[in-house]
Amino acid sequence: HILKRETSLLQQINSSTGSVSPEILSNIINRSTDQVFLFDTTSLKCCFANKTAGKSLQYYQSELQEMTPSDIYSEYSHDSLLRLITPLLQKERKQIKLCTNIRRNRGVIYPCKVLFTTISSKDASYLLAINKDISDTWYKVRKLKRQRAQTKSFLNKYKQKQELLANAAHDMRTSLQSIILSNKLLFDKQSGDFQKGYDKFQKAIHFSGKHLLNYINEFFD
Repeated sequence: HILKRETSLLQQINSSTGSVSPEILSNIINRSTDQVFLFDTTSLKCCFANKTAGKSLQYYQSELQEMTPSDIYSEYSHDSLLRLITPLLQKERKQIKLCTNIRRNRGVIYPCKVLFTTISSKDASYLLAINKDISDTWYKVRKLKRQRAQTKSFLNKYKQKQELLANAAHDMRTSLQSIILSNKLLFDKQSGDFQKGYDKFQKAIHFSGKHLLNYINEFFD
């Protein structure tokens, strides 16, 4: 949908020398919800900015016309932006699309999808920049990433909890079975054999009971 709008806008600009009057063209561009800039390819100073651009960046038209792309696109210096658009100026590419950050007045930054291309009129050549504000999409993506991270953390904690409960159940059952078995063997012995092995069973019951008590304390702590 965005690409169709950009293409339509380019067609309207390119047809400005035909049947579309400059007044109608200006009205169309100013009504666009995208930010539209025209920069002189020699000085890179802004020659035109539509109303959406001024409103979004919170600058007056007179201020915008003193700016260059490096004043608007916060991730680029004058030299790095010149390197970026050189293929356009040399006719090696027809357009360049990218996502970058736009700098508003007073330093506020927000993400935009940008389309760069060049247009010519008589002896002049211009760099056309169409910016699409993607703040809403960007914030939704960040929110989704946070939710995914929280979900992953919850699943990891749930897995640790399941492992803890499984280990706890195993240790408690083992200790209880040892106590029960030792006690059973102790009392199943005949009266004559009672003293024989008494200490062994007594130690097993004592050890298992102590181990179970320590484990239960540790578990609830």
